[in-house]
Amino acid sequence: MNFYNREEAQQRMNDLAAKAIPFIFVINYEANCAVVIPENEVDANELKYCFNGKGNATHATLPTNKNIEWCIDPPSESEYLKSFNIVRNAMLAGNSYLANLTCCVALQTNLSLLDLFNVAEARYRLWIKNKLVCFSPETFVKIKQGEISSYPMKHCRRCFAFVGAIFDEQ
Repeated sequence: MNFYNREEAQQRMNDLAAKAIPFIFVINYEANCAVVIPENEVDANELKYCFNGKGNATHATLPTNKNIEWCIDPPSESEYLKSFNIVRNAMLAGNSYLANLTCCVALQTNLSLLDLFNVAEARYRLWIKNKLVCFSPETFVKIKQGEISSYPMKHCRRCFAFVGAIFDEQ
């Protein structure tokens, strides 16, 4: 699987779009590393995806012989309260009327990235071998009757975002 810089990714997406070739794209939040691959060239041993029931891995499956272990280290109450007050004060100042406070939570598990992909029941799931897994309940981009709509999504700067495989809604 090839990884592209910003300019290469933009050119590749433009070239594929000009040829009306459906493609998957994954871009990190710094927008300096991307995967852009025609849908029919996706190797399921390297990249698995399910976007609202469409993709090369459409069913979540639980590992049958694994006792799943989780070790979660959430932020302390004082750390969370500090972040909460920053958001609250910005809202009281009129800078926003809607906010979604998120925080990084350290997590350890005996599951692999592929196991995590397989057990996630999210509408949107993506796995790249030895790189990342991500899942979301949210639609980011939708095309309906030739009109493109974008729905901003929450994120963490340390994560990759997947915003690809745009399908027409039937």
